[in-house]
Amino acid sequence: MSTLQVVIPLFPQFTALDGIGPYEVLQRIPSIDVTFISHQRGEVRSENGFLGITADGTFDDFPAPDVIVFPGGVGTRPLVHDARVTDWVRTAHATTKYTTSVCTGAIVLGAAGLLHGLTATTHWACYPNWKHRAPPPSPIEWSSTSTGASSPLPASPAASTWRCASSSCWSTAPPPKPRS
Repeated sequence: MSTLQVVIPLFPQFTALDGIGPYEVLQRIPSIDVTFISHQRGEVRSENGFLGITADGTFDDFPAPDVIVFPGGVGTRPLVHDARVTDWVRTAHATTKYTTSVCTGAIVLGAAGLLHGLTATTHWACYPNWKHRAPPPSPIEWSSTSTGASSPLPASPAASTWRCASSSCWSTAPPPKPRS
């Protein structure tokens, strides 16, 4: 059985639940290896500054993970202009099985051009801010629609899935072309 490499990018002012929630679920699966990554190794503080998580790797250390889970938080705002992050997301997505985000992590996927032509969902309280700041270069229609129901994973390569609850949303960008 091969190990699936999952990375969770960290950045200053990430929402702790958005990174730790997926970590807690995924790290319990024996065939999945989860690593927190960032610009540099070391501690990264959550949005309230009370929690520090250690990034055990950098974007350069993981150029082609199997899965990306990009958390949200107020720290995503400057990331839409961070070429190192958006270039990494775009390049890594070319070989991922799934490129996903939680809540406002979707704006980073959008800034990397991965949500072109899709409707993206983010936390309802953030919608007015993002409506006027859809990150270039991807024209994104931001939606504040949330449901308590879970949707299945994409049924086709062109499908996009949004899993929303009252306080957070998961998005799954369409999968990249198959590896050759």
